[in-house]
Parts: sequence; C-alpha cells; structure tokens
Amino acid sequence: MDIIQGGFAIYKGKEYEGYYHFELEKYVLKSYDPNDVHHGFHQHKELKSLYKKYVDLEELDDVYEISTVALYKGKEIAVRKFKGEIIISHGDRDYCKENGFTYIDRGYWQKEVKEDELEKVWHEKRGILGF
Repeated sequence: MDIIQGGFAIYKGKEYEGYYHFELEKYVLKSYDPNDVHHGFHQHKELKSLYKKYVDLEELDDVYEISTVALYKGKEIAVRKFKGEIIISHGDRDYCKENGFTYIDRGYWQKEVKEDELEKVWHEKRGILGF
C-alpha cells in the first residue's frame, strides 16, 4: 500500500514533490533525478541526492496536495506512516473511544493498525494555491 501525503506540482509536464515558500513567494520543486540539473535544478548542499528549483506559480501547470484516506470500521479516516508503522487518525471522540484510538490532542485521536484492518484505501487530490 502506498501512503502518499504532501504537496505536488506539474512543471513542464512532469510531476514533482514540492511546497510553497511564503517568504520568497516561490514554489520549491524537489527532485531526486540528477538529470534535472539540465532543467535548472540545483543539488542540495547537505542531502546530495536531492535537487531543488524555485519557480513562480505562473510557471506551473497544476499545484495540489495528495493525502491517503481509508475506510476503517465504517468511517473515512486519515492515514499516514510513521517509522514504518501505519497510523490512522480521526476527530470523532465517541467513534475513536469506541474503536481503541489514543487521545493525542483536542480533536485528534490516532491508532496504529495493520494494513489488512483497513477496508479500503485511496488517495485524494485537492488543488491548492488557486489551482
């Protein structure tokens, strides 16, 4: 099961991971392909396998976030991985207490589960930054 979470952008027809840098008002594209240096990417100073490029939003074809969602005991819940473990989270106190979730913070409960406990898993894509 692929658990995907984060920001992405389409730049010159190719999908990149990325994020918006509010201070610079630029979108930061991230790549692990050394050939992207031929497209204006620069190698990260410390993490040599990472390449970055700062672009204006107008240069992007699309910008979006992808998150992984699952059906667990009849409810749609958020899914993420932490240290190799599958963590599900939800905000419904009664549902979470009834299903063995641990209280983390106001409106946030989580539980570690096995992949086969999830009834259905899918990815949701949501446009961001006006896209």
